[in-house]
This record gives sequence, C-alpha cells and structure tokens, in this order.
Amino acid sequence: MVFDGFRKIICPFCAKEYRLGDLEMYSQVTRTVIKEAPKNRLESLWAGFRPGTLEGKENVVARKLRRCPNCHTTLPPNIEYVDQNIIIAVIGDGYSGKSHFIAAAIQQLKEGNIPPEIGLLGFSAASSETEDTYRNKYYDPLFQRNEQIPGTPIATKPLDEPLIYEMRFVDKRVNLLIYDAAGADIRQIDVTVPNKPHILNAHALIFLADPWSMPGFVNQLAHHLRPDPKLLSGRTPAEVLNNVIEVFKRALGQSRDALFSLPVAIVVPKSDLIPYVITRSGDSRYSALPDTRYRSQLNRSESEGIHLVVRQLLLEIGQSQLVAMERSIERLNFSAITATGTASDSNGKYLQPITPHRCLDPIFWILRELEVAP
Repeated sequence: MVFDGFRKIICPFCAKEYRLGDLEMYSQVTRTVIKEAPKNRLESLWAGFRPGTLEGKENVVARKLRRCPNCHTTLPPNIEYVDQNIIIAVIGDGYSGKSHFIAAAIQQLKEGNIPPEIGLLGFSAASSETEDTYRNKYYDPLFQRNEQIPGTPIATKPLDEPLIYEMRFVDKRVNLLIYDAAGADIRQIDVTVPNKPHILNAHALIFLADPWSMPGFVNQLAHHLRPDPKLLSGRTPAEVLNNVIEVFKRALGQSRDALFSLPVAIVVPKSDLIPYVITRSGDSRYSALPDTRYRSQLNRSESEGIHLVVRQLLLEIGQSQLVAMERSIERLNFSAITATGTASDSNGKYLQPITPHRCLDPIFWILRELEVAP
C-alpha cells in the first residue's frame, strides 16, 4: 500500500480539484456509492492509501472506482497512477469527418507505427468501456466493415463519455481524453455549455477544416470527385472556427480581443485529394502530404515544414480568412490528413482498403505544445 492522500486530482469532466483522499468510492457492479467521501481528516488520510501499482489489480479496479463528488462521474481506473489528464476536443462542421479522424488516429496509435524519437512506450485503453466504445462505434464500422461511421448525434445529456487512453512516455504517464463534438453543438452555446461542459475544459482543440466547404478546393476537382451538394453547409471553415472560439471565450469569461490561448490544430482532411487540386503549381511538397507512413522523425521541425506547406495550400485555394486566424490564436498549427485514403460509394461503402494518412500529426503537435512529448 502507498499513501498518496495529499496528491491533487483534477476531475477531467468538471475540472474541480481534489486530493486523492477526498474522493468517494463507487461500485460499477452494484452502481452505488460503496464508500462516501471522507468527512474528517482521519478518514481522508485513510482514503489516501492506494495499491502500489495498477498491474495485477484489474479486477479490483474494475469494480471499485473513485468518483468525483461534484459531477458524480466515475473517474478513469488509473486516475491515481497517471501524472496528467490531457483533454482534446475534436471539433468541426457536419460531414468534416471528425469520427473518422478519431478512429484512424487511435488505430495508428494502437498499431504502434510511431518513430522512436517520440518516446511513446505504450498506448492502451484506460478501461474496458473505452475499448468497447472504440470497437463498436469506430473500429468495426470503418476497419472491419469498410463503412462510413454515422455522424455524431447532437448532445442530449451532460457528460457524454470520452475515449480515454493511457499514454506511457519515458518519464511520465498521461491520460488522453478525446471528445467528439457534433457539428451542431458548437454552433449553439446554449447546447454546448449545458450538455457538453467538459468540452470547455479542453486543453487543446483539433479543428477539422472541411475542404468540401472550400470552393477553391472543390472547383478544381473532376466532377466525379466532387461532393454531393447536400453535404455542403454553406459555412466557411473560418466562420465555424471563429464561432468555436467565441463559444470558448464567452463561456470562460475571456475578452473577445485577447489572443486565444489554447493550442489549436487546424487539420485539412481528405488530403488524398490534394494532388488532384494543386496541379498547376507543380510543387512537389503537396504530393508528399498524402504519405501513409512516418518515414521521418515526426518531430517539431517536420511539423513546422508541413505547417508551412498546408498554409500555402490554403492561401492558393482562397482560404486567406482561415490563415488569418494566426493573428487571433496564440498557438496554431496547420496539417493535412486523410482518415480513409479512399472515397466511399453512394451506399457509404469503401471499395478500397482503409489507409489513414498522417492522422497523428495534430495529436503529437499538441502533446509537444503541452510539453508532454519531446
């Protein structure tokens, strides 16, 4: 047994801070509180004892979880063993491919095809619930059945569960919490704040700038490659991202004129179509964006190079307003990915194998900005 009762725990769902010994214990089997939060100093000290290691304790941990006394959400089973919780909100307009991106990024992390320079020693689901959700909602439809993942439904209840994964680095262990927000949620602050308050506790944003909303992109494609008109929202990516930032600033009480401080990764999905768009420039850098492998180090220098290439691409296709977001966001990075590497037919079926392209770029840029990864 190890005493860790004075260790500070920040609930990833409501952002309230507690000592480990202040949390109540909850049984997933009976779905009842089996040990209330301590009421005095002695009880708090006793509640601060924990097993010395998580390994070998899976059955106990699965049955007895610590629970936040404020939002009454059960915390990840490994909450007392990790050094930090990193919350990333994946946001974008409808049909931008948020769920497909999440599925592909997690699959790339699970397969472990990551340059050793990143220092990632292990990646695993923090609970069986996360693994079941990922498999049923993301992996099976996309990678097993080669089908489009259904769109994210609008929030109808608070605290939709995130996907929670533990990432083990050389000198730390962190929980990565990934939230998938429906496009309609982010346009309505009265929906976002009551029903998805956890999103406003995010440490960083991944914003998918849908190229279907960029006329300069779509108009250069051959007709058989263009999207169905019903998938076009009429909103530009800059409009959607500005709205997202305004939602965050209003909810967090930040000045409208202040630089937005959270890291924001602006991701252009469907990068497998980029070679069909930028044909007249002849710039060989664009053809490298849909590379399915990480041949290089995936380091800060490479990230900056991709940032400049995608930034130039956006300027060439008339997205100067999106590029101008650099002036209102303190830390911003551009990247280009594709979650599938191929298009689906009219029935939502992919006829070619799913081959994700560079879906880890925005995640590891964020982890470097937050000083988690080198």
